[in-house]
Amino acid sequence: MKQLLLSLLIVFVPVAIGLYLVIKPRLARRRRARLRKQPLPEGVEEILSRNVGLYSLLPDDLREQLHGHVNVFLDEKRFLGLGGQEITSEVAVTIAGSACMLLLNRETRYFPGFSSILVYPDTYEADQVDYDGVVETRKRSKRAGEAWHRGPVVLSWSNVKQGAADAGDGYNVVLHEFAHKLDEENNGTNGQPILHTAGHCQRSSSLSLPSRFSRNRWPCKKRCRICMSNWKNSTRSIRRPGNEIFRFPPAENAGTSTQSFSSPA
Repeated sequence: MKQLLLSLLIVFVPVAIGLYLVIKPRLARRRRARLRKQPLPEGVEEILSRNVGLYSLLPDDLREQLHGHVNVFLDEKRFLGLGGQEITSEVAVTIAGSACMLLLNRETRYFPGFSSILVYPDTYEADQVDYDGVVETRKRSKRAGEAWHRGPVVLSWSNVKQGAADAGDGYNVVLHEFAHKLDEENNGTNGQPILHTAGHCQRSSSLSLPSRFSRNRWPCKKRCRICMSNWKNSTRSIRRPGNEIFRFPPAENAGTSTQSFSSPA
């Protein structure tokens, strides 16, 4: 009898795991499709109009698309307040509306690999470790946000409000940190988020917002020569008012170029 039960378990467990892996994505797609068709909860569109500067720039079809993405985002992500920060509808919707700008007109898995968004009321301090050869230096640094690899996104609410409100100030911490999460879909934060077909490299950025965003081009899965050249040229440096040129390590390419192109100063 024990031998029979053991044999059944050996057969049943792999089959059950296989079925789960096949069925779970299908159920997720159905649930997301249902959420995208639902109207926004009362008051959400008002918050988007008031707090998210990019929202007013969207044509009607992209607004409808954004509404669906916001519904899914709010259903799947958990918001946790730290340092006394209260998580209100305004906090959640402002962050969701800004982050979901990155999902417009693209196939999306809604920032997979994490579910928690931690929100502080203002800039916060975190440990920073720097290396110079074998020398390790530790210090405390003030931050407006960060995206942990395969972990939560951490944001400062005061910086979220500032960056989201002005669509032209060159600063948006939500776009920056969630661009890192798109970057993670490409096997690590190497500054090269994936698009889904080689044809995307001839088109404008995944935001597909008004024409001012058309300068940003992200690489496709096939790493074609045109695409990689466009990416290197567009992210090698960022020029700011006053003619200063800022250069960034590869891991920061996605976040920095995204917020710069999306909110040009």
